Amino acid sequence: MEFDAHHDAFRSVVGADERLLWSGRPPRGLLFRGHDAVVMPAGIAVLAFSVFWVYQSINVHAPLAFVLWSVPIVASALYIVAGRFFVDAWHRANTYYGVTDQRVLFVSGARGSKVKSINLRAMVDVSLNEKPSGVGSIAFGTVEVPVPTGFLRASPDPAPRNVFELIPNARSVYDLIRRAQSAAR
Repeated sequence: MEFDAHHDAFRSVVGADERLLWSGRPPRGLLFRGHDAVVMPAGIAVLAFSVFWVYQSINVHAPLAFVLWSVPIVASALYIVAGRFFVDAWHRANTYYGVTDQRVLFVSGARGSKVKSINLRAMVDVSLNEKPSGVGSIAFGTVEVPVPTGFLRASPDPAPRNVFELIPNARSVYDLIRRAQSAAR
């Protein structure tokens, strides 16, 4: 199969007996989502409390353990308020989506170190959520809802979800997937 620069992420992933039908990426940059309206005020409240805690601990000459105990709380609050946006942006910048005549592919991580594949024949649910602009998301199977704050995860690099997130011309990609799925069966 021939690859151009845009398809390089799939060079080692697509088998010799497969044909890449489509590839794309989620949007880059910082992205605010609906749940941020709830998470941000909570994060700001935790950050304000933790900064107040540090200030008071230092001001009253509290034992060093009290001051040090607040460091992970301040770090977590900073992550909730700002850091998670940068982690999410990095993750999306290193994520590629692909559809072959046999599978749906998610390639992510530094240098494509994580690959998730869903066989078209085994795929049951495919759903489209489209905006009037044509930008939309395509979900495959049951989608796990991520913890919105992210700081509860063990790794700052979340595992790829089963969603082509915010892709342009989502309906045409959705239709292509359905046709490929019918042909694979």
